[in-house]
Amino acid sequence: MTETGAIPTIPKVLTRIEGFDNMLRGGLPQGRATVVVGATGSGKTMLGLQFLADGVHSDGETGIFVSFEESRADVLACLGALGWPAQAPDAELHIMDADFLPNVVQSGAFDLNGLLAALSALIRESGAKRIVFDAVDVLLDLLDDPAGQRRELHRLFHWVSTEGITAILTAKADGFDLGNPMPRQPLLVYLSHCVVILRYNLQDGICGRSVRLLKYRGTNHSLNEYPMMIGARGIAVYGIRSSDMSYPVSTRRVSSGVERLDTMLGGGYYEGSSILISGSPGTAKTTFGGAFIEAACARGDNALLISFDEAPEQIIRNLASVGIDLASHAAAGRLRIHGYRAAAIETEAFLMKVLAELDEHNIRALVLDPVSALANRTQFRGKNEAAARLLDEAKARGITVVVTSLLDKATHEAETTQAAVSTIADTWMELTFRAAGGERNRAITIIKSRGMSHSNQVREVSLSHEGVTLSDVYFSGGDVLMGTARIERELAEQASESARREEFERRRVELELTEQRLSMQRMELEAEIAARRSELKSLQDSEDRRLGRKQKSLDAVLNNRRADDGVRDGD
Repeated sequence: MTETGAIPTIPKVLTRIEGFDNMLRGGLPQGRATVVVGATGSGKTMLGLQFLADGVHSDGETGIFVSFEESRADVLACLGALGWPAQAPDAELHIMDADFLPNVVQSGAFDLNGLLAALSALIRESGAKRIVFDAVDVLLDLLDDPAGQRRELHRLFHWVSTEGITAILTAKADGFDLGNPMPRQPLLVYLSHCVVILRYNLQDGICGRSVRLLKYRGTNHSLNEYPMMIGARGIAVYGIRSSDMSYPVSTRRVSSGVERLDTMLGGGYYEGSSILISGSPGTAKTTFGGAFIEAACARGDNALLISFDEAPEQIIRNLASVGIDLASHAAAGRLRIHGYRAAAIETEAFLMKVLAELDEHNIRALVLDPVSALANRTQFRGKNEAAARLLDEAKARGITVVVTSLLDKATHEAETTQAAVSTIADTWMELTFRAAGGERNRAITIIKSRGMSHSNQVREVSLSHEGVTLSDVYFSGGDVLMGTARIERELAEQASESARREEFERRRVELELTEQRLSMQRMELEAEIAARRSELKSLQDSEDRRLGRKQKSLDAVLNNRRADDGVRDGD
């Protein structure tokens, strides 16, 4: 502990090797020695050279490579594979060919003092911060005396610590134990601060590489074994992304290429999400992938389609038969299509190639058909590592990816997949065949779609020259009607509806005529009533006038008779 009570941490140096620094939780121990053990061809020299080359490229740190086995020309050839110039500038990376040591041993006076003194002088002159001793076991084998080997190893580790230079010592594994390689000099493991094991994995005739940390003194580090690839950009370790999941998340929707499917999903896929389409052979999985790719290209996105079933030309021809035009987008350079034989690919190299292509061409839409081909070709922990890795990388890049997968025959009823990427995918749709009435028809169901409301209805899938269409299915007596049965039901319902409409029109016209007739009758009656009222009024008026005249006549008679008031008044 320090005077302030804080626990000191080990300073580390980034290797810049993809995924490897995550395993190391920040890099190799600075100013200490790391031993890399592995069988021949496992990538020890490549790892050491990449550590030095990336140090120069990314951190401006000069490095020294001491080779006890390979010539300078061979080392330069390896550097060329990492993009280093054919003639490496010695001012940045010094390559020391130490292949002369056997002659020194034969003379009977051999130790590392001379070599280490020369290296110390080179470090002071160049300011080197990194050094690699490649095939240090070859050097030690020149000493027949085990005590001498131990002495020189102690001398070498002490020198590294004294110089404060970050060192990698590579050593071949003892024997041919590819599963658990250990160096011929076990002291290497005990003296080093960090031990890296490179391992070959052979399973079902498929060979691949992996890496794990046997020890890392005084610091937290990953204990698991991870697949390792050597590609055009050097070594990469995958499956070791941070345990904290952090991806760019978008609320933008992108079309699936099928209008009614977009409706079922509430507006299409989320941009940057992963979609799994599972189904038996022939259920149109590739067609849905092609529809998605065509829609992506149409909106201006660069797209990549990888098939393990068909050649690019065959894909273009077949999808054109269902109204999906990929040829024009491929010709315009917006769409890249690759076809691979699944049995011939090396999964890890394939993944590196795909990831490089995603970056180089700014791919925004990816289709992998079927992803289950990868599950059958991977060599490492579980069959799903490669598929999961690809989905993870695509999601980290914000790429919308559609993968298809064959259903697991053994567990078909459980609606799972061989690739078992269903738990990783954001949206999972299943295509099925439904056989009834002497025919088979395709149907699609959305099993899940995270973060969006979606339909739980079954839709029938129809393919034609006009493209992909989804139709409602009918339920009758507990059965789902599709295909011809659905069409017959639709025609029957249309005929029934037509008959109902005709009956409705007939009744409507009949009632309207009745209404008109009654209205006319009402009008005639109202006119007659008005006439009778007028006649009645006229009659009443006439009678009133008659009575008035009669009263006047009577008054006149009484006046002529001079009747007294009593008579006039009726007395």
